[in-house]
Order: sequence, then C-alpha cells, then structure tokens
Amino acid sequence: MLVNGVGALTTGCTTCVVIVAKFTEGAWLTVLAIPGLVWLMSAVHHHYERIEREAESQGPAHLRDIPHPIVILPLQRWGKVSEKGLQFAYS
Repeated sequence: MLVNGVGALTTGCTTCVVIVAKFTEGAWLTVLAIPGLVWLMSAVHHHYERIEREAESQGPAHLRDIPHPIVILPLQRWGKVSEKGLQFAYS
C-alpha cells in the first residue's frame, strides 16, 4: 500500500510539472480531456445502475391463467426483463 501511495504521489507530481511546463504547447488539452472523460464514464456508469434498478424485480412471476406450453427459456438472472420474456414465451 505504501508503494502504491508513493507511486501515485510521484505520478501526480510529474503530471503537474508537465502540465505547467507544457501548458501553452498543448497540455491544456489534457486538462480538459481527462476530467471530461472521467465525467462521461461516470455518467455511463450511473445510467447502467439506473437501468439495472428499473429492471430489477424481487417478487414472484405473475403468470396466472396462462396455458402450459413446451418452452425452454434460458435466463441469466431474474428481473422485470426476464419476467416479460417469460410472459412472451408463454403466449
């Protein structure tokens, strides 16, 4: 852990020195691009989490009054999307 901390500190100091020394020669692009990319990746991650929460289902399947078909439906996990797929397979 100590070695990782020293490495992170050294990398941060080096980055600051390079940005200050080369700012007018194009390092300003790094100052804009890195936070922008971090923000974009964070937004995508939050989007995926929101979609997962919306598709999650803890209750049982609502499959009453559906005739018994012969269907094999492989599912990776149970959720609202899985339930809709199962209802479609039953129909």
